[in-house]
Amino acid sequence: MASDYVVYDSRELLLGQTQVYSGREPVAKWIHHIAIADKFPAHTATVTPVDHADGQMSIVVRLLNAFGGSAAPDQEEAKGIVSWYRFGLSSLAAVPSWRQSLFAASTLVASNPAAAVVLVAAGFEAFFTEFMRIKWRERDLHARSFETMSRQVQSIASRVSWLPAAVGIAPLSDAPDNLYDRWQRAINKRRNDVVHRADVHVTSAEAHESIRVVIDAISFFDPYAFVRPHAFFVGQKPDETTSADA
Repeated sequence: MASDYVVYDSRELLLGQTQVYSGREPVAKWIHHIAIADKFPAHTATVTPVDHADGQMSIVVRLLNAFGGSAAPDQEEAKGIVSWYRFGLSSLAAVPSWRQSLFAASTLVASNPAAAVVLVAAGFEAFFTEFMRIKWRERDLHARSFETMSRQVQSIASRVSWLPAAVGIAPLSDAPDNLYDRWQRAINKRRNDVVHRADVHVTSAEAHESIRVVIDAISFFDPYAFVRPHAFFVGQKPDETTSADA
């Protein structure tokens, strides 16, 4: 969801064996990496990316036993298939900012839930603004009027209340299951408590709740938001008319 470029490989390794991949990739920023020991739950895999000053990168992958060691316990297969992936951005604007924000929030739920809540709120506001801009253009309304309106200092709670009707879609207050009230409490208020009142005592459970609510809120406005191509939301200028498949 938050990247447009990936390098990967899959290889059979012995326990303790190291695989090294080196190369130069057209990436502006790396954002995530993962290694999986396929079909061998008693094994674990590690991946260590190293970025060099000349733009080259190296990936070091190892297969370990369940305890993080290289020895094979009795009756355990001494080899396994390791798959690794590294995800990045071909340019900093290649992926919609709201997707990057929500991904960053997901990585902070356990370690810094207060920061995660702020990123969730920022991600929702970025999505809402861009999706409303797209709908505004689809109705052939004056593009510069939207940009002028967007520059006005107006709370997201206010825009959520009236802007959807201006582009012919239902407001969040019409959503089922008290979604508007859940958004107000778990995202808008929680974000304001952190940013304006320095209330950083947010739990991981509360941050998880904020992420669940933002997924529901975004999906209410656009059921296909999480599967649309990145290009649907990025690379659009204020004076251009945008079609549904832009």
